[in-house]
This record gives sequence, structure tokens and C-alpha cells, in this order.
Amino acid sequence: MNMRTFFVCCLCSVAMYASAAERSADFFEGVRLHDEARGASDAGKIERAKALLEPLIESDPLALGYYGSAISLEAAVAAEGKNGLKALGLLKKSGKLIDEAVRRDPENVDLRFLRMINSYGVSSDSPVKRWKEMKTDIDWLKARRSEFSAEWQGSLYLYEGHYLARSRDIDGAVSCYSECVRASPGSAEAREAEMLLSRYEE
Repeated sequence: MNMRTFFVCCLCSVAMYASAAERSADFFEGVRLHDEARGASDAGKIERAKALLEPLIESDPLALGYYGSAISLEAAVAAEGKNGLKALGLLKKSGKLIDEAVRRDPENVDLRFLRMINSYGVSSDSPVKRWKEMKTDIDWLKARRSEFSAEWQGSLYLYEGHYLARSRDIDGAVSCYSECVRASPGSAEAREAEMLLSRYEE
């Protein structure tokens, strides 16, 4: 199981809509460690992130979502260690936790972005397929696109393009990547979209 692409996927950083006053320092530190660990296969940071987030998961669905995402990072570490069975079990657990978080707070935009991006990474690089969940969140987010910042609109266009490319709708994917560049010029999402557009033009 190759989870390298998942590590470099731009998982949502913390709380576009969540007020800092509503959450504890442990939450933000847990998310910071989660984000740092995702690109470095850092098992220590993953465990520290989980330890900070776990006490919050009963009361805070977003903490539960990030806790579930941290478990998917743990799965990536297991996969890199050639422990495929452990990785598979962790990915299934991760998906259940993230789905439960969305079920508990379905109007939470941060959770929808988190699950969309996590679902893409997991579905692309493991036997666990979560395309249905990804599409559900794309559709939910598209209905609210006008409420988002340029960067987050770009992220939504980018991942909609990824979904369409996987569905072999290349014209649709190209259109989304072009919209990503238009919506958030100069952003990391736009740079990725431009790279993909250049490949399709070859």
C-alpha cells in the first residue's frame, strides 16, 4: 500500500469557521502536530496529536474528525513499515471515526473539507475506497461555494477535478482545474492545478 501521495495531500489546516475562543489550546496543538506529521511519516507526532485530541472527541466533532485523520496517518506509517494488515485496519477505523464526526455535525464546513480530502488520499493510495464519501462532500460544499474564501474555493475545485479525473471525466476535470487557477491564482492549489493542466495538454 503506497500512502505517499496521501501524506502530501493538502489536508485542511485548522478551523476556517471555528472560533479560537470555542476550542482549547490542546485542540490547536493537536491539529498542528497532525499537520506537521502528515508530510514526514513522524510516528511520534502522530501519537502526540492523538493524545491531545482524544480527550476532546466526545464533546467536539471537529476534534473527532482530526483524531480519525491522525489514525489514517498512523496507517500510512504502518504501510511504509510493510504492515499492510495493520494499515488496513487503521484506515477502516479512521473512516468510521471521520464519518461519525460528520454525522454528529453535518453542517461543519471544516469537517466536510477534511473528509473530502482525506477520502481522496485514502481512496487513491489504499484498498479502502471512499469515493462515495468524497462525492457527497463535494456536492455539499459546492452548494455553499460562494461562502468560501478564494483559497478554499480553489481547494474545492481542485478536489472536484481529482474526483472527475478518477471517474475518467477528463473534460470535467480540466474545467475544474482551470476554475481552480481562476479562483485562487498563485495559491498552492492553483500551482497543482496548473501542473495537472500542463500534463493534459501534452
